[in-house]
Amino acid sequence: MRAAVKRVLRAEAPLRVGNGRTAAVDGSGPGFARSPGAATDAPRPPAYAPAVSERRAESDATAVSAGGSAVPAGRSAVPPETEGDRRVDPASFREALGHFATGVTVVTTMDGERPWGTTVNGFNSASLRPPLVLVAFDRSRRIVPALLASRRFAVNILGEDQQALSDCFSGAPVQPDREGFCGATWHPGSTGLPILDAAVASLECSLVDVHPAGDHDLYIARVDAVSHAAGHPLPLLYYRGRYLRIERATALDLEGKPER
Repeated sequence: MRAAVKRVLRAEAPLRVGNGRTAAVDGSGPGFARSPGAATDAPRPPAYAPAVSERRAESDATAVSAGGSAVPAGRSAVPPETEGDRRVDPASFREALGHFATGVTVVTTMDGERPWGTTVNGFNSASLRPPLVLVAFDRSRRIVPALLASRRFAVNILGEDQQALSDCFSGAPVQPDREGFCGATWHPGSTGLPILDAAVASLECSLVDVHPAGDHDLYIARVDAVSHAAGHPLPLLYYRGRYLRIERATALDLEGKPER
């Protein structure tokens, strides 16, 4: 039986950008003290010329599925807003979900001939057989057109010493920036996707479907290849707008049996 781990965590101050805002993690779900989906990308340098034209993955009138078909507004699985929904304050909702600690990943893909990446924490496993993962993206994220065009992406799980990469791929005002792939060294994975050399684990994925969910889209993808570092390096964690570092860990036996 796998052991549970009791951890003592220390908060690391997040990178700060203009007006005292926390550098947002691009394209993740709303579980931050500051919603990553609410943040805007840094201004685009004039030299930026993506191979895939930048557009929203969904207009006000239609939702575009992974296969390219349009679904009229109001016909998705997402119910219309109710009076009860309006009683839930978005800021309080984000603050409450911010108590759920997450790991941090960088999702990468190829935009034509060049690699592109963005920091994501709205990531989870979805199925073991077949191996499926789920990634949540705000539809306005700059990586979305490239994802829909290539239908392939890699999830790079960051280790505890990779805060700088997380900040940069979030769009922080640093050099090299995302236009320069944050200066990160990478190599093609077994399926040709860009894999960060610094990642403690990576999953190369093929897009299966896209499901609209409120102001985000849920990307379901099949895992085609996996790799991970030896020695179980510690992960980078994010909690209530700050990074966490694991300083001490004690292994404890699990009580009870996992549900089947």
